[in-house]
Amino acid sequence: MTRLVGLALGSMLVLTSAVALAAPPGPGQRFDCSQGGSGVSCASDDTGCVPQSMDVPTGNVSTLKCGDGRGKAFGGAIRAVIKCHAKMADSVVKGAPVDDEACETTDPKSAKNKLDAAILKVSALCTSTQLTLAAAQESTLFASKSNPLSLDAQAGAVYCDGSTSIDPLGAGGDDAGTVDTAATDKSNRVKCADTTGSELGKLVAAVIKCHIKLADSDFGGKDFDENVCEENDPVKGKSALQKFNAAMVKLTGSGKCAQSCLSEPNRIALGTSILAQAEAANQIVYPCPATTTTTTTSTTTTTCPGGCCCAGGAPSTFSFTTGLGSGTCGHLDADGMPNFYSLACGGLYFGGANVGVPLPSKVPDYGNSILNASCSGSTLTLTGTSAAQAGGNKCTQGLSSKRGTSCTSNSDCAGPCGVDGDCTPGGICNAASCNNAKCAMMQCTNAGCLYGPPLPIPNSSNGGAATSTCVINTITANGAGTADCVAGSTTALNLPLSSAIFLDADLLAMRCSGGTTPGANCTGSGGCGTVAAGSCPGGTCVNDNGRCASGGGQAADTVCCSGTDCTGSGTCQTGHCQGGSNANFGCITDADCPGGTCQTFIQLCPICDSITAKCDGGINDGLGCTAADSPIDGDYPTSHDCPPPSGGGLGALPIPYLLDTGTISKTAVDLPDQPNVFCGFCRNKSLNTFAHRCGGTVGGPACSGNTGTTGVPCSVAAPCLPVPCTSNADCSSLSGFTSCGQHTAGAFTSSNGARTIVETGSPAGALTTGGAAKPGKLVSIFCIPLTFTMLVDSAADLPGPGAVALPVTMQTQ
Repeated sequence: MTRLVGLALGSMLVLTSAVALAAPPGPGQRFDCSQGGSGVSCASDDTGCVPQSMDVPTGNVSTLKCGDGRGKAFGGAIRAVIKCHAKMADSVVKGAPVDDEACETTDPKSAKNKLDAAILKVSALCTSTQLTLAAAQESTLFASKSNPLSLDAQAGAVYCDGSTSIDPLGAGGDDAGTVDTAATDKSNRVKCADTTGSELGKLVAAVIKCHIKLADSDFGGKDFDENVCEENDPVKGKSALQKFNAAMVKLTGSGKCAQSCLSEPNRIALGTSILAQAEAANQIVYPCPATTTTTTTSTTTTTCPGGCCCAGGAPSTFSFTTGLGSGTCGHLDADGMPNFYSLACGGLYFGGANVGVPLPSKVPDYGNSILNASCSGSTLTLTGTSAAQAGGNKCTQGLSSKRGTSCTSNSDCAGPCGVDGDCTPGGICNAASCNNAKCAMMQCTNAGCLYGPPLPIPNSSNGGAATSTCVINTITANGAGTADCVAGSTTALNLPLSSAIFLDADLLAMRCSGGTTPGANCTGSGGCGTVAAGSCPGGTCVNDNGRCASGGGQAADTVCCSGTDCTGSGTCQTGHCQGGSNANFGCITDADCPGGTCQTFIQLCPICDSITAKCDGGINDGLGCTAADSPIDGDYPTSHDCPPPSGGGLGALPIPYLLDTGTISKTAVDLPDQPNVFCGFCRNKSLNTFAHRCGGTVGGPACSGNTGTTGVPCSVAAPCLPVPCTSNADCSSLSGFTSCGQHTAGAFTSSNGARTIVETGSPAGALTTGGAAKPGKLVSIFCIPLTFTMLVDSAADLPGPGAVALPVTMQTQ
């Protein structure tokens, strides 16, 4: 008996202890515990506040029963509209188009009417604030495609294939989205889109259920780990996001997704984006009190006019501009060796343990990206801007007389022309239009917009210059994410990229010094050491290829084209030391220049000459330009006015690119045939070669082109891509490529033991609408596929992971 009493008392003590440890935020306080509460109940990424009352609206901003009811109703409405879009898209593919308006809004049992009925059912329990916010949210969700946050607009991210509108009214209809009605596998393609949409609807509904459980638990004073429910269930792997991601992996295995816009990385990025939107909308379901009171020696009351708590009023745009980096922003961990390798701010890292390119590559400054912002509380819901909304676009190719003028599409730069000579170099005049017209859309963040200036990736290792590449980044899906104007933070900003790779080596082995064309290319037909006839009027043609390394009595500033020119050291290097004890000797990295820096001679992207304001090298060689970045090294400044030679194009790599001001990490896994795999692709483990398939799916036709190329049997909708995987089972049906792995284990350094990549961002602090830009850091970790060009893939050790930390300034307007 004594033992039983002891056990009972022990149990009571345990229960009492557990109750004492529970510390969720209380009624009226924010779910993120910024106003009170601690522990697992702190949902750091959730907006909104714990309701003030169970069911009494008078004198309160929110009630629990109203919030729960409205949340469930909105989840059901979103899923219903997604089903309407699927039925309409299917009807278009089948050749018997049926509009979805009855399904969405006009039929008595439409999604909208069911939502109205559900809201009416709980309206007596709702505060005026909740009813007002519900009406505004319903208006947004059921708006036409002109509102980027509407369900009709967001259908365009799912139905993104071909050119036939899913709306029977075509471009004039209210629904975004297209399908490929000409493809032989059109049924599979639309099934892929339908399934993606359905799973996104399930994800939203599941996330809303997690929010309801959190609100109920916090209101009742009970702890609830919303992150396990919503994003990461480490035991069962059954969180809302994990279920969605698993469904996307299963969909990849079905072989139905031939369209590149719905590659597995893009579908998973859609899930992340939708999750962020659901997080931001939580404050509409569970709003915060319109006034907050802070008590010190006196009481101060602050109101949020119009529901937006940003200083200076509600912003309409959020922008960030890249800057130059210094210091450390991340690191690599190995098993038993934490922080064994530092990652620099402003540096781009890529590849596994056998990467031959000295890292990091420098990220250019002055890359400006503008997004639309919709404010609720302190949360900004970010969506992509069009070329017209962002501005800053200009013609870079096409009709010569229009070069440099404003534009919003390529057609604005095309004509009218009369003869080929009216077009910029390489253009042909056909039907009064130049066929090379290009409108460079440099600040917008919708699909088709450029991201940042041209990016040089020099390979300065000995003999490596030939594998140097120029990268042009283009956004492939409309930008989406969230920010917080009080914290100056950005969360899961999705800007997926297509990285066009140009294998240009060194465009300017010899350059003019002085005269009327300083900086211009003067390389003769024999390459380095030869001079083009008639070049450099009034000046001289000088070596811009290399300098001899120190040692062996080598004289400083000895020009060289190869090691045989260096009689002392025997080594010709493609950089030279600026200052320090090795000034004017050859170098590879700053480590070769004690007290100085190493400046490269490799110009792999055309240069916008700082002196002449003309393009040096490339398609527009000799034409005027405006530098897009600073002359931070010998391969800068670059400019979209100066595009690289098209003949060096190797295709385009799809990069899932999510930016965040928090600390992010990616952990490698050990697979049967390779340890420390960050980014798996189906391969032949004996030859270390990788499968090519149209669309990058197991079921896609075999292809032989470089990544991103669209030649037969592939297409624009399903280009030639490697096949991503997470296990050997994903590759089991790919004969000859049944192993899952990357080119070399690990990441970024000669040690293949890297287990975790960590990048640490930094919020900018409170942003004032219309105020000055403030500094912060945006970080991203991603996977980079291979190019299928052996020279480049071997040097960059692809496929493998990538990581970047961007010093930026952030601003709201």
